[in-house]
Amino acid sequence: MDARKRHILLSKRVADDLAQYPRWRSFLHDLGECEVKHGVRIDVVNFYGDGIGIRKCQSGSKFFRSIVRRFAVGLIAAVVVAAALLAFQFARTPKTGDCRASRTNRANRGAG
Repeated sequence: MDARKRHILLSKRVADDLAQYPRWRSFLHDLGECEVKHGVRIDVVNFYGDGIGIRKCQSGSKFFRSIVRRFAVGLIAAVVVAAALLAFQFARTPKTGDCRASRTNRANRGAG
């Protein structure tokens, strides 16, 4: 990942640790509180300066909504692909009472 072209978002806890070092203090810019998974609220800090990170940031709620939307779309796509693969595998698996499967198995045993 190229940190020069991406947002670097930190939790407030990590930012507090970095704030102990004078070199990094000027890179920390508070974005405020946001709600994440299961209603948990965290404070988020944008990390940028000297060509690292991105200063310009969408409003907090818009930014996080876009991240959540992308994650949701990716998750839905993954579930659809997994369901399709399971359905394909299930369709290919011979059933134990299937006559064709038993005939094939008997033929294979006799041939070897």
